[in-house]
Amino acid sequence: MDFKTLFGLPAHPLLVHIPIVLIPLVAVLGIAIAVSPRMREKFGILTLVLAFVAFIGTFLASQSGEALTDSVRRSAALHQHIDLAGKMKYLALLLLAAVFGIMLYDRLTKQGRKFPAGTNALAIVLMVVIAVGSTGWLVAVGHNGAQATWQNVHVKSGGGDQGLSAPSRGR
Repeated sequence: MDFKTLFGLPAHPLLVHIPIVLIPLVAVLGIAIAVSPRMREKFGILTLVLAFVAFIGTFLASQSGEALTDSVRRSAALHQHIDLAGKMKYLALLLLAAVFGIMLYDRLTKQGRKFPAGTNALAIVLMVVIAVGSTGWLVAVGHNGAQATWQNVHVKSGGGDQGLSAPSRGR
């Protein structure tokens, strides 16, 4: 899939908001459903659906970013952003798998399935590590993308219509 625009605007800056919002939300909900059977009962299915949408959104953001690379100035920050973002798809998938695993574990235990001692604690630890890791990685991807986009743009101080400007070149 190769798309550059959405509603007449570059698609990437619009689509990145799906994982920006949903991955931290899924991370918090994932930890909550891992540690609390009551939270799992109330929010488990919602968390699973949001994790799926976050994964799809991460994939779409990545694809739209790849489609945009020919339209932007190359820089070290851009190359690092592309490298970090390429791994984000896998972390979003891992987050989805962790939430699915928690829900599957819950379903099987309710059906009377027995698991070795410590399985619940291991599931909680894994969920916390994956949730914190994927959110932290997302922050790094976003920070790096912002650097790649805005590092050569200067904000003029003061009020009025001054706004943003690109750096002057050789003036």
